Order: sequence, then structure tokens, then C-alpha cells
Amino acid sequence: QYMNGSTSWAGKLKIIDIGIPPEAVQREAIATHLATTEAVAAMSCRLRRKAASHKGSHGHLQVVAGSTGKTGAAILAARGALHAGAGLVTLCVPENLNPVFEVALPEAMTTPLTQSVHCFNIADLESILDNCRDKTAVVIGPGIGQEERTVELVVALYAAVNQPMLLDADALNILAGYRKGLPPPAGPRIFTPHPGELSRLLGWTIKEIASNRLAAARKAVALFANDNHDTVLVLKGAGSITVDGHGAAFINTTGNPGMASGGMGDVLSGVIGALLCQGLPPLQAAVIGVFLHGRAADLLVKERGIGYLAGEVAAALPLAREDLQQDQRASSSESAAHFSQTSLGR
Repeated sequence: QYMNGSTSWAGKLKIIDIGIPPEAVQREAIATHLATTEAVAAMSCRLRRKAASHKGSHGHLQVVAGSTGKTGAAILAARGALHAGAGLVTLCVPENLNPVFEVALPEAMTTPLTQSVHCFNIADLESILDNCRDKTAVVIGPGIGQEERTVELVVALYAAVNQPMLLDADALNILAGYRKGLPPPAGPRIFTPHPGELSRLLGWTIKEIASNRLAAARKAVALFANDNHDTVLVLKGAGSITVDGHGAAFINTTGNPGMASGGMGDVLSGVIGALLCQGLPPLQAAVIGVFLHGRAADLLVKERGIGYLAGEVAAALPLAREDLQQDQRASSSESAAHFSQTSLGR
């Protein structure tokens, strides 16, 4: 029901144990999983913090986002990252927009790009690469636009950045034009398209994607899969699907219709970027990030109903994370270890 939108026709869903031994499940090598609270809690043990931790213990995220009229997308991505626990966040931004970000995000740092005035420019490639060298992960795409100079920059960064890189929004639309001639990436890559962006990446119609979302997600990730680096794709929507280049798929179980609002995807980009910074591998970062993002929204809809904002989802992430960690502590260590070994053992 999470894959095809049939939740509106279903009553209360319960998953019960019918006595199949874990060894039998493991032998079958089942590749498609439901990202339930128990399953995601089992993955989240790495997120527990030591009492002596500090900001340097939890990574430094580089965000390349925003352009004139679209500064909000970059701000929301950064807020998502900060509220999801990134130790440090730095935004590379067009120089004339820098005052906007400094006022809106006192907890983040900025790097004004002197050759990028209203939008990103390939002339700032070396400056951005210099900034990326000491970063843990990179998020690129929210609100960057598709100017010719920006297109060249995104393709160059895709090929050159060694760190895990999440690509969203306009970065995905740019890559769609290069999907048959894209240079190999220098590091792990995570794609987070909604159905319209996936349509452009894959060459399928939105209707075709809607009628077989799992196959569409797996087909798309295969187009960009690289033998040398992890590749992960999140197909956003009700029951978001996260897949990797090895065939694993996780169907999310959190979220609600109130998330059909501008900026939600920007926040998600920052959340996943923050989890990469905290030491999670790409597949786990994406699965847990999608789950936490939806759980934060579920807390809000329960409290006040539909009409909450993307920025409020970002602000609710600490509560969602604490809930998940309580679930993780409540889970038996045996079941947590079993799930990690069978589903995410790579």
C-alpha cells in the first residue's frame, strides 16, 4: 500500500510475526524492505552521542544552493541539516546574496563566491572545490536554477567532489540533460527526485512512474550506479522509496498529506546531508533521513493539523530523532544486530 497509494483504501495495518525463522528470511536474500520504526531504530545506533562529543565530532556539511528569488531553498536545506545534528554547516552562495543568508542563518557559516552574482558560475569552480576539501559531505541543487554557467558548474562538481554528494532539485534537472554522457563521479552520490524530476532523469512519463514506482526507482539508480562508489536514489512521495545500486529498496512508513507544501524536499536534503556527516553510509543516511523527516511531520500534524510549514518540520526534527532513539533503546540488541546484518550488511 505504501508503493501505489492504496493507503486511502486500507484500514489499520498491522505487521505480525507468523513464525518464519530469521535464517529462512536471510537465505531468500529479500531485497525490498519496509522502513518501519523497529527497522529504522535498529539502523540508528550510530547516531547516539558520547557525553564528550563536540561540533567537530559530527561532521561539516557543505551546501551549494540558492539564487536570486530562491534563497529560501538554501536556507531550508541548511536548517534541515542543523536540526538533524550536523556539527557544522557552510553555504557557498552567490556574493550579492550573502547578506540574506547571514541574517537568516546565524548558526551557519557562508562563503560568498565572487564570480557568482545572481546565480552560480563555473568561474567559481576552484573556490567551491577548495571549500569542499575539508567537508564531510556536500548537498547541491536546492534553488540553484539552470543558467548555462550553473549547468557547467554542477556537472564539473558531480565529477570532481570526492565526498558523498546529495543532488536535489535543479541539480537533478541539470543531470537529466547529461544522463547518457555524464562523467563518472569521484565519490558516493545520492539523488532525491520527486516524480517530475525522476521523469526527466529516466525518460518515463509521470503516469508510468506512478503505476510502478519501485521499478522506476530501481531503473533510475541503475543509470547512475558506479562500481567504485555507492549510489542511492530516493523517490519522494507518499511511501518514499529509497534504493541503492545493489538492488536494496526501503519503503518509508512515516509522513502525511500535510507535507504537500513547498520546501519539504529542501529540508530533506539537509537532513540526509547531516546524517552523512554523522558517519552513516549513504543508504542508511537516506533511509533514516526520509523516516525522520516524515516522523517530524507526523508530530506536527498530530499537534496542529495540516498547514504546518517546511521550516517547522526542520524545527521538529530533534523531537523526532529523540523518539527514534528511545525506540532504538527499547529494541533488543539481538534484533537490531540481525536487521543490520541481513538488510544493510554492506
